[in-house]
Amino acid sequence: MHTTFHLASVALHVSSACTHIFFTPFVSRHFTKQLVPTTNSFNLVYDLLDQLPLIDKVDFTGETQDQTEMPFRWMLTRNQFGSLNIQLQLLEDPLLHGACVQMNFIKNHIAVQLVPKNSSQPLNIDPLFHPLSALLMVTLAHRQNAFLIHASGIQDGNLGAIFSAVSGTGKSTMAKIWGSRGAKIVNDDRLWIECINNQWYMFSNPMQWYAQKALMAPIHKIFLIRQSPTNEVAEIKGLNASMRVMSNCIQHLYSRELTSSHLDNVLRFTQDVPVYDCGFKPDSEITEIIRSLD
Repeated sequence: MHTTFHLASVALHVSSACTHIFFTPFVSRHFTKQLVPTTNSFNLVYDLLDQLPLIDKVDFTGETQDQTEMPFRWMLTRNQFGSLNIQLQLLEDPLLHGACVQMNFIKNHIAVQLVPKNSSQPLNIDPLFHPLSALLMVTLAHRQNAFLIHASGIQDGNLGAIFSAVSGTGKSTMAKIWGSRGAKIVNDDRLWIECINNQWYMFSNPMQWYAQKALMAPIHKIFLIRQSPTNEVAEIKGLNASMRVMSNCIQHLYSRELTSSHLDNVLRFTQDVPVYDCGFKPDSEITEIIRSLD
């Protein structure tokens, strides 16, 4: 199977080097549609590996902190030729022990070697399965001067707005409220943010638990939401606004250069788009307050 998936302005040309790997798109199946012109393309090639190798040096590492997710950990290393290597360890996955990913940015080639639990059986996977897709997207977004953020996003007529917060604060609730008021929900939890032709856009991306459609919308306002006994909105500016937005970004900052670039992108985003502190109950009154801002 050869297919192409689109993540914002990035195209991924997916293929398998092994006859035992069969692609069964689920979370990725709606991302074959191109929403904006492609500015970067990668060949994403899958193969099998007997076992995960030992790693001598790790530049960056992390593991899931969400108790609702299947537990995993990952380790990132850079080599002298500019490639990134990511080892993904899946602790309770029924099909895989993990995967090794090599991202070559000179050749625009991504090699994914999967380590199955049963090598004698065919392996049916979604090419953008979680958490592999999440790790790939963070890195690919940085290459586009874009970033991922914990936020829900809606388009309400001419208004495109994102509602950013840590988990459990009300991103999905806010999206449902706007959906009940006729707005289009771009995504209810995580967004790809990218500036195209001097306009910032939000893009949906493959989610873990459901088949998210490929959607996009312009961004005109940023709301940093919190639970409150009253519905209230107040604009905030300056470094306080920028750092509050940045704290909700998904950040794998493994080098000084990457940290500087990411900070510049978030600062530009918050300078271009108004940022608001937003307390909500929640009820539909918050939509009327936000609609009355202009």
